[in-house]
This record gives sequence, structure tokens and C-alpha cells, in this order.
Amino acid sequence: MSNSTDNALVDWYSDNVATPTTSDEAYGYWAFVVGAALGLVGFALFLLSTTATRGTDSFWLYRTFAFSIGALALPVLMYGFIVVLPLQQRATQVAYLGLAVSLVSVVAFVFAYPSNWNVASGDYSTLILTAYAVGIGIEVVAAFLFPAVSAETAAAPATGGAAGTGDDDASPATDEPESKATFELYPDRKEEWRWRLRHDNGNIVADGGEGYTDVRNAKKGIESVRRNAPGAALDKQETPPKGVDHTEEPAATEDDAASGDEVAAALPEPDADPDDGATVEVYEDRGGSWRWRLRHDNGNIVADGGEGYASRSALADAVERLTERVADADTLEHDPTAFEIYRDNADEWRWRLRHRNGRILADGGEGYASRSNAVDAVDRVRERVDADPEVYEDAAGKYRWRLKAGNGEIIADSSQGYASKSGAEAGFERVRSYAPDADTLEFDPLGFEVFVDRAGEYRWRLRHRNGNIVADGGEGYSSKQNAKKGIAAVQRTAPHADVVEE
Repeated sequence: MSNSTDNALVDWYSDNVATPTTSDEAYGYWAFVVGAALGLVGFALFLLSTTATRGTDSFWLYRTFAFSIGALALPVLMYGFIVVLPLQQRATQVAYLGLAVSLVSVVAFVFAYPSNWNVASGDYSTLILTAYAVGIGIEVVAAFLFPAVSAETAAAPATGGAAGTGDDDASPATDEPESKATFELYPDRKEEWRWRLRHDNGNIVADGGEGYTDVRNAKKGIESVRRNAPGAALDKQETPPKGVDHTEEPAATEDDAASGDEVAAALPEPDADPDDGATVEVYEDRGGSWRWRLRHDNGNIVADGGEGYASRSALADAVERLTERVADADTLEHDPTAFEIYRDNADEWRWRLRHRNGRILADGGEGYASRSNAVDAVDRVRERVDADPEVYEDAAGKYRWRLKAGNGEIIADSSQGYASKSGAEAGFERVRSYAPDADTLEFDPLGFEVFVDRAGEYRWRLRHRNGNIVADGGEGYSSKQNAKKGIAAVQRTAPHADVVEE
């Protein structure tokens, strides 16, 4: 799901159910809700028809809408079921066709019933019921045919030549699927262009693996992923591909695979007086990037870096900066939102309202000379959040909102564009509901975040004030207390840890 296709339904699902992988996941949920509601309304109208005198206009009116609304419930429920399944994209398109055919048959029923329904002459009942059955049948085909096609595709051997460089593999794209992430394009330390796909929660979902000499070729690489990833088959390799050396990265041990709670069980309480320690392990991964991880004296990995570095020296600098600052980093909890106060690359202080799912709901739009000024700006937003915002259409055709003070100064605006005016209004309503109770958190320059993932486990990550994920625990915990024990272990041990190269 991208910002450009965001709307109130998807936002509600994201805030109250789970962060969807695509907007279809949220739409499938709402199709279930609508289908169930239609069934209940149809049943209620049928019961109401029994109170009317049989043969009267009221009787036939109630029966007409009872049968038509009730008939819509089944294809809508089936559509929701198909949309949320991990089927090919064509399955959703075919299901939409079946839903449309069923809808047309229901509309025809409204006009045919009761005068042209099951009568001696002018009877349309057989035709309409056949059309309705065809619509349901199309949805059944979508649900059962396309998984079989997918299986056949996955079983087919992959074709193509040997892998080339990034510039050789770049190709244009024609299709752009919806996503809950953003492609980032950036030059690396070797002045080569690279791309990575970052989820809205800050995690790196994927990267190109290769550098490009030209930014246009990097963009082509992104477009190739957009086009080919949605229908790509899964080819499970039992052995490493030929020509790939996996010996550079240290082999995992049993301790590496320990769960978060197993790690926490071996750590002292956050407020204890521990005598434990840790070691920063530096290693080169199989992709040639340098990485680090913090291993506790008990053997468990308690933290690792969020990204790789092009050189050993660049990684050493990053580890040194981290170990100097991590002990003083605050632990930040979004419940479910919080105002974040941070300093940008221009050395100006800013604020943003972030949801615990990683989404930025609002920001100040400008920088301030001091931290106290940014905090004062947050207080002004709290005071004015009950006022009506200004909703406008930007140059890109997206709808945005902004909140003004009494003197006309803009004190807050939406951090994203919406596809509709109602979507922008709904976005501000969420800010209005969250802002009064949201805590104010400060990154100076790092902050630990404790959050709940989609599996219901507690996790922590160390975020820089610029929004980047510097480190994370790597494992989920069953309780917030265990997650905090992991954070405390990092804060205690990282500043004094020896750096060893694996």
C-alpha cells in the first residue's frame, strides 16, 4: 500500500487490526464486514416482510429488497475471501468479474420481481438465477484455478543466462503493485547508485545488491522489481547456487537461533547491578558488505546492525559512534502514538507525530533553532487540534491538510498526500484523536523504541533522529519487560565491548 492510494478504510485497518502488506488485504477485510452486514440486513427485511399483508405493495417491497440484499452477501463474502488469499493477481481480477456479474443479476432481479418472476409468461427467473450462478461460479474458479496455476509455475525450471552486473540487469517496468513501503535511491560510498525497499516501520525489506554507474539504470532496476516481483515463482534451493561463496559470513550457532525470551532469561534485570559484558563482532557478509553484531558473554546475540557498510573502516566509525552514544539513549514507547523531537541534518529541531506502526501522521513542516521551540510547537498543536484544518489539493493532485494558528501561521501539516479529500479529513481526525494524549519523545541523537510486531511479540530497535534504524534486537519477546532487558544489556555492555573481527 503506497501513500498515494491511502484512504480511510486502509488507515483504519492499519491502526486497529494490523499493518497490511498491500491495500488488498485491508479491502478483503472490509469485504467480509460488508458481506456479513448485507446478510444481516437481508434477513431483517425478510422478517419485516412477514408483518405486512401478503400481496400488498409493502409486502412485495420488503421481499424484493430482502432477497436482493441477501443475495449480494454471498458474492461479496467470497470476494473478500479471495482478495486476502496469497493468489496470483489475476485471481483478484477474475473475482471482481464474478462479483460484477452477480451484481448485474441482482439488479435485474429488483426489476423483474415479482411481476416477471416464476409466472406463466414473461418469466425471467431462470435467466436471472443462471446469471447469478455464473457470477458465483466465476469467483469459485478464481479461488481454485489460480493456486493450481501458481503451483505449476513454481514447479517449472527457471530459465535465463548468468547473472550480470547491476547495469546489465536493469530493465523497464510496466506494472506497479501497491506497497506499504518506499523505494529509496541513493549513492553509496563508492559513488555508485543503489536502491533499497524500506517498509513504513523503518525496516529494510530488500535491496538491489549491485551498484549502478548511472542513476537511470538504478531506476530501471527498481522498475524491473515492480514488474516481476508480484508474479515471481518461489524456487527453493536445497544447495547453494554454483559460484556463490557462503564461507565469508560466520556460521550460525545454536545460540544465534535462540528466541528473544531465551536471550532475556539469561540477562539480569534492567535495574540490577550486573557484572556482565559483551563483544562487538565485525564480519564481512556473503554480499561483500561489512556488518556488526553484539554478542553477550553468555553467547547470545543481543543486537545487530540494520545495514551493511562498504568498507571495514566505515563500519568501525559507525560502531565507535554507536558505542559512545547508546548508553544515554532514552527508551521511547508509542502508545499508540508519540511526538518525536529530533534534530535534522541542517541542525534544526523538528517534530513529528509517529504511530507505533511506523507511520508518520503529522509534522511541523519547518525547523526550529532550539529544542525548546520545537516542544513549544507541539504544545501549540495540542491546543489547536480541535480547530478545523484546511484541506487542499497539492501540485501532484493529492489532498493534504494543514492546521493554522490564530495568526495564520501553519503549525502542522500532513506528512503524506491522500487520494481523496475524505482520506485527508480522516487522516486529520486520527491526529485529532491521538495528539492530546501522545507523549513527547526526544532523540538526542538516538532512541530505543519498544513496539509490538504483527505476531504480537514485543521488539526493540534503535532509531537515529533522522529516522534510520541503527540496530535492533533481531528476536521477538513475549513481554515488554523482556524487551527492556535486551535494551538494558546493550546499554550496559556496548560502550565497553571489545571489537573483534570474525
